[in-house]
Amino acid sequence: MLTRLTLLSLLVHASLAVADSPKSWYIDPIEGSSAGNGTKALPWKSLAEVASSGVINGTNAAEGIIHASDTIYLCSGNHGSVSLNSVNTDFITIQAAPSNIPILAGLIVRDSAKWIFRGLTFITPDAVPQFFILANVERSENIVFDQNVLFSVSDATSWTDQNWRTSAAWIAISFQGSKATISRNTISNVLNGISVSGDDIDVDSNSVDYFADDGIDFTSSNTTIRRNKITNHYGHFTNGNHDDGIQGWSFEKNVVQNIIIDSNQVLCSTGKYSTIPAVPTGIGEDTLQGISIFDGRWSNVVVTNNIVTCAAFHGIGMYGLEKSRVCNNTVIKQDSNVQITPWIGVFKSKAGAAPVNVTVRNNIASSFSLHPNVVNDHNVALTNNNVWNQKTTNLVADPQKVFALHDPVAGRFDLRLAPRSPAIGSGTSAGAPELDVFGVNRIARSTDIGAVAAQR
Repeated sequence: MLTRLTLLSLLVHASLAVADSPKSWYIDPIEGSSAGNGTKALPWKSLAEVASSGVINGTNAAEGIIHASDTIYLCSGNHGSVSLNSVNTDFITIQAAPSNIPILAGLIVRDSAKWIFRGLTFITPDAVPQFFILANVERSENIVFDQNVLFSVSDATSWTDQNWRTSAAWIAISFQGSKATISRNTISNVLNGISVSGDDIDVDSNSVDYFADDGIDFTSSNTTIRRNKITNHYGHFTNGNHDDGIQGWSFEKNVVQNIIIDSNQVLCSTGKYSTIPAVPTGIGEDTLQGISIFDGRWSNVVVTNNIVTCAAFHGIGMYGLEKSRVCNNTVIKQDSNVQITPWIGVFKSKAGAAPVNVTVRNNIASSFSLHPNVVNDHNVALTNNNVWNQKTTNLVADPQKVFALHDPVAGRFDLRLAPRSPAIGSGTSAGAPELDVFGVNRIARSTDIGAVAAQR
């Protein structure tokens, strides 16, 4: 621990140099010392030690050593399990020093504001309690998680069910509060990837790979979930939950509003792991639902440009919507169960309320199951098993003619549109996103159906 004498001398030094902010501080578990002064030449020992010593004060620049606008650089090594509690007047950044890999054995942030965590590695310790969370933020605002790596172990392919129960992180990143950005993080070998609740949250460009429960869960309003890639669902772990790539839920009395779910990829298997079949069975736990909202009431939900390959009925399944649209998505079957055909579905809420002012347009899906209230047009179904009510512009087409490659027996797919695909130019620009899932301009040309615009 930092000695009282060291802390006192540093406080005196800091009081004489307040005007020099922002400052850079260094922590090095290998070369650092508890008696250091936080400079690059004399770094401190660990972030856990610094956080518990009282040297961080982002509220009052006359107290503590590390203040608002400062940056804390972490060097390679184990920085311990860290607890932070500070409402900063400006952002304090904790990030990896250049070419270093700092490791945290857990992070808890409570009742705090304006923190940035960048380039850090979070690993589950050897012995953890059940429901362990690698990075846990509670009752906080203005938090940024960017370009971090989080995993239970580096390789979980040899894990048994018991390993998943006792050694897996329950959630990689959990955020409860308002105004958060969770971006460009790499998450693997966990039960659940990201869970957010509160208000005004962006979840952007994260990767969740080899997971056993849900990829992203959200209960928050004013939330954008965009450009995330959720891949390789391990379906042999049994805990009684249904598993989802992206799932929203809320209590019926609260209306969750202003949700954007755009340009995500939910792929139940890429064929990367021998423990996950390229073509899952779609039976029992060996299923993955794609993008779903089951519980509560939801307003102004926009679901666009998503690619889903799944082994369950709910490719995109929406309950309790009003004033919402589902446009330009691609949903296909990736399972060997002949009884399961994934759909894009819009249904009544669990309390029985019918959807109001909901549009389903420009989508490609194995099938559609839509409430009679839903406006639906310019969609392409890959089977004849559909429940839709506007058949003049909806089409049924052979997937072999729709996509560049569609081989469900081998689990091989290229979901770009074939040169003469019936989805090319058959959509409408009304409600369609300007860019496709890969950022190609869609509206400047005749509008294609599905998440991927044709190359012209």
